[in-house]
Amino acid sequence: MKHYALIAVLSWGACACSCTGERGGGSEAQADAEVSGTVLDRTTGGPIADARVTFPDGREVRTNDAGRFSATGLPLGLSGELVARAGDGRVGQISLRPLSRRHLEVVVYVGL
Repeated sequence: MKHYALIAVLSWGACACSCTGERGGGSEAQADAEVSGTVLDRTTGGPIADARVTFPDGREVRTNDAGRFSATGLPLGLSGELVARAGDGRVGQISLRPLSRRHLEVVVYVGL
């Protein structure tokens, strides 16, 4: 009987470590999200180069010649307005749902 009691204690100890995050849980807390997308002209559908894209946390990125942008390392759960501003003053925005670990692809249309 003592043998069975010892096995039960060892099994419970392994579960306690796993459940408290001491083993395997740490990397999940440090995970981040990625958002990429395209900024397009609302009227013509053409790409907007060098547009400033601002995320709800204040981070800013610029679009390339094809109107594409990407931001990595965004905090999980980030939500709010993503705003794109073209150099000529045109603006567009979308609402981001709380971000998860997966990649999110968006399209933002800018206009006057």
